[in-house]
Amino acid sequence: MKKSRSWIILTLVLYLLFLFWTMPADYVLALMRKYEIVPAGGYTVAGLDGAWTDGRILALEVGGLEVTDLQWRFQPGALAVGRLQFAVSGGLGDGSTEGVVRLGFDSVELGKIRGRVSADFLGRRFLPGVKLTGVLETEELSLVAEDGYPVEAAGRLLWSNARVESPYRVGLGGVAVDLSTDSDGIVLKLNDTGGALRAGGLGILSPDGKYSFDGSLGARQGDSSELATYLQILGRPEADGMVKIGYNGQLPRLF
Repeated sequence: MKKSRSWIILTLVLYLLFLFWTMPADYVLALMRKYEIVPAGGYTVAGLDGAWTDGRILALEVGGLEVTDLQWRFQPGALAVGRLQFAVSGGLGDGSTEGVVRLGFDSVELGKIRGRVSADFLGRRFLPGVKLTGVLETEELSLVAEDGYPVEAAGRLLWSNARVESPYRVGLGGVAVDLSTDSDGIVLKLNDTGGALRAGGLGILSPDGKYSFDGSLGARQGDSSELATYLQILGRPEADGMVKIGYNGQLPRLF
């Protein structure tokens, strides 16, 4: 009798574990929103399918970007540090991206993000009236967001074969932004990687979403008179031929 009771208990435990492991993703998302493990707003989900441990979303829109055919697979090892961790992959415009997502009670972390997307795709969404060409790639990008704002970042964004096609046609070459984190927040360092454009600058994004950037742009001598003419729209060149630029403002909440 005791042996039979043990087998019954073991069977029930295994059955409950099976139910938990195969719980539908839409039900788990509703629970996570209810208990504020993930925020309830700032993004839209369409076509959610599969289990919470292994599923897909046809379209996810967040921060003005839409990721299509987003697929994930649960990685249970991060439970030891109080995180839900998933390996993810999906389409971004005419490109693709993959990496790791970690969800905590008050944070969202992206790690080992690798991807590429055309500059034209991003330009159409964030710079109306400006047509860009070239490819934007991420190199081992990581990002931590808390309370809707990025608070930590590392990695590199690289815009290669960069050109502006309209309203002016100018070649740029390559532009890179290196990300790091210090006591003031996220540090962005802008540099060119060769080509017609000379670029340099430093930006800071604070944990409350305030940002500032100071830099300079110029045309490499003998490379592009069109670019030099275009840059004069931004300001009067200094003695070294560089145009000083500066921006500051408030970043909208990501979620």
